[in-house]
Amino acid sequence: MAHVLKRSLMCAVLLVVFAITQTGITIAQDVTSSSDIPAAGVQSAAAYYEAATGNIYLSVGSGLISVGVQDSGGGLTFSNTNNGTTLGAPLAPTAEEVVYLEFTGGTLVEGVFNIGPLLAPDANIITASDFAAAFPTVTFLFQIQGSQPVLAQPINVIANPGVLLGDVNLDGVVNFLDISAFIAVLASESNQAEADCDENGIVNFLDIAPFIAILSGA
Repeated sequence: MAHVLKRSLMCAVLLVVFAITQTGITIAQDVTSSSDIPAAGVQSAAAYYEAATGNIYLSVGSGLISVGVQDSGGGLTFSNTNNGTTLGAPLAPTAEEVVYLEFTGGTLVEGVFNIGPLLAPDANIITASDFAAAFPTVTFLFQIQGSQPVLAQPINVIANPGVLLGDVNLDGVVNFLDISAFIAVLASESNQAEADCDENGIVNFLDIAPFIAILSGA
């Protein structure tokens, strides 16, 4: 019975992966530097907001005819783009403003492109959820060559959040992989800021309970 259940779960995962591949969706992630933006796969792309500058970066994969960012609230001033990277004349404010990278009659060049400070910088924006709360009308669009629909995607964030309490293995997230690293710091009596979960300036047994609380809420 357990073998059948395991095989069913594996099939379900494979179906999800297949569906994602077919629709061209990129499962991207927030990063701490523009140099850490991952390359987009075939028929996929991802958008990144740089909190320190307001710049929007687009990671473009092959097989796309257009990639862009839109504001459905009409509150932003975007520019046209052409030939992949060149900014053009500002658009007049409308109910829906879109800035695109595109090639006429061809496909986009693959790579990561900085299309400029389209939004106001905000150091308090660290995650994609923060971005969605701060800019609820802004979405990311791309179109696959030969297809009609334009697909909306979340915008990821380039931010340096400083010390992330509980992220003792320094991989940018707090999860069960931090447990062994936390124990190692505790046993060695070293003083790592990410392990100082009660923020009293030292790492000791008093940090265990807040570490568990942070881990449980991650």
